[in-house]
Amino acid sequence: MDIRKDQFAVEAVRLLQDIADSHFISFDFEFSGIAERDRNRATKQTVQERYEETRISVQEYQPLQIGLTIVKYDDKKKRYVLEPYNLNISPLPLLRERQFTRKWSMNSGAVSFLHRNGFDFGRQLIHGVPYLSSQEEEKARTKMTADAKREDLVLKADDQALAQHVRSAIEKWQSQPKEQQEEWLNIPHDQPADMPAELNSYQRRLVHQIVQNEFPGLKTQGMNTFVQITSPGPEKQISLKQLEEEYRERDLSRAIGFRWIVDGMTGKDLSNLPHDYLLPALPKTVSAEEGERPVKAFLTALNRRLQERRKVLIGHNCLTDIMFLYKMTIGDLPETLQEFKDKVHELFPAIIDTKFISSCYSEKHGRLSLGEVAEDLNIDQSIHPELYTSGEFDRYINSTWLHEAGYDSYITAIVAIKMAAKLQRDGSSRKKDHDRQAEEVANRVADHPPEFGLQEGQAPSTGTEPREATRHVTAAPEPQSKPFGYSSLTSIASTLSNISSAITGRSSNNKSSNDLEPAASESASASTKPVDWKNESQVAGLRPLFSSTSIYDNLDSSNSTMPGDEPSKAQIETENREQVMEKLVKEGKLMPRWHEERAFWDFYGNKLQVNGTQEGIIRLGD
Repeated sequence: MDIRKDQFAVEAVRLLQDIADSHFISFDFEFSGIAERDRNRATKQTVQERYEETRISVQEYQPLQIGLTIVKYDDKKKRYVLEPYNLNISPLPLLRERQFTRKWSMNSGAVSFLHRNGFDFGRQLIHGVPYLSSQEEEKARTKMTADAKREDLVLKADDQALAQHVRSAIEKWQSQPKEQQEEWLNIPHDQPADMPAELNSYQRRLVHQIVQNEFPGLKTQGMNTFVQITSPGPEKQISLKQLEEEYRERDLSRAIGFRWIVDGMTGKDLSNLPHDYLLPALPKTVSAEEGERPVKAFLTALNRRLQERRKVLIGHNCLTDIMFLYKMTIGDLPETLQEFKDKVHELFPAIIDTKFISSCYSEKHGRLSLGEVAEDLNIDQSIHPELYTSGEFDRYINSTWLHEAGYDSYITAIVAIKMAAKLQRDGSSRKKDHDRQAEEVANRVADHPPEFGLQEGQAPSTGTEPREATRHVTAAPEPQSKPFGYSSLTSIASTLSNISSAITGRSSNNKSSNDLEPAASESASASTKPVDWKNESQVAGLRPLFSSTSIYDNLDSSNSTMPGDEPSKAQIETENREQVMEKLVKEGKLMPRWHEERAFWDFYGNKLQVNGTQEGIIRLGD
């Protein structure tokens, strides 16, 4: 689905709602230029050198198009639902030129390449969705605030007659009885002989300055050829100042544009989302008399849904894409790779590069383009994940749109699902082989030549499992590199260890392979005998363990069952569902799940392939 500038306000909240419900999101960029690399260099770059080189180009060039494919999992039909979006991105901001200007460049090679592939630059400029990074937003706000307090003009000799006319006209107007006083005063007033009939822009500014400095209780309104002065009361003066601030923030919130989508992905505050974005998504039954309450309630609920689970971002060969995403939403890129990795990992705790996954599968696949990998997987009839795209999003089903960002993000999603399902089914993620496999891939891709030109889809993406299944799984990782869902798993392990110790009378000193070390509570560690279930006082002492902080806090405590109780229908359904999904994963009909197969994603996640460098791989979260 294409989203134009004039459609974005209507589609923005729908896009955010889809992101909230997503399993993951794949993404791709097209940009106006890329880093030029020295083909004659005798030694390989380090990843820091590659980052510095790419950083220069990202700071200079412009994102032209973004593709997002939102992938949801349909639990009832056991299939993945793909919703690809394609958005042209315009460098032209939705602010006045005196408030904010953006300098950007075009590389002739990139322009020629995109033109040969059917890219419409006129459509991108005119119909592209605007954006404003956080850094640019603050810069524009500072400029707009300063403009409201402009430096005074120095009065010249020629200005004295106009200045005196303004002062005397105001004093005469204010001296009149209220009942005889006009509601406003226009300058020039009464057309005196020594005054021009019409004021130019310089003269109008001079009138504003005199009134602001010498008559602070009055308000000026600039017209085409004159200035109108009114006398609001104290309350109106306060409200007018607030109104000016509201107008400024309204203009900025609209200028943010596409960044609202990325802010939603990263769980940032959406309370200033423009109202014209929200109104199309509100129930038709909401009346104007209800005021702001339905809007605030809707927005709060949407924000909560987006914040509950952090999104998994999937791209193909996506270091440059992630750097462009950072530049257009946050601001200038950090100077060092380590600082960049830390900040990106904070925003997106889970990023997956399908280029790295392809290289792990085979050296052949690691050298193929995105389209070639997708074609090869399509030929392999042993891979069975069911994919579905509705008619609203079916543009890419039977046609190829290479180097259109929406299409490349769509193919990236398909490759991610099929390749992950195939690797898990074939047992290619055994933990004992991880270190050896990662070293082999790093050494292999270090010898691959850097990919010059815009050759294949790259880009970030996000997502998570359906809300009911993964509310507790995709919380942001700890500061160190941890498995996806690490904090939730730690809570589970700790809770189960405490309960086990209390029931059996034995402390658990086992450590898992991930060094999860649950600390038994004092009451549990002090136990020396198994629990007597007929002794109410002993049973009562266990109940706090079952309500301790863990992922189960989101469930109704009345659903908890003690040993010996019959399992509820919901528990049985959940267990059956997990068994079915485990079977589908083993058969290669589902990609590995984020939490149950976390060892798989702990290895394949947060590693970006960087061909032609000494290290071969950038590890995020290190």
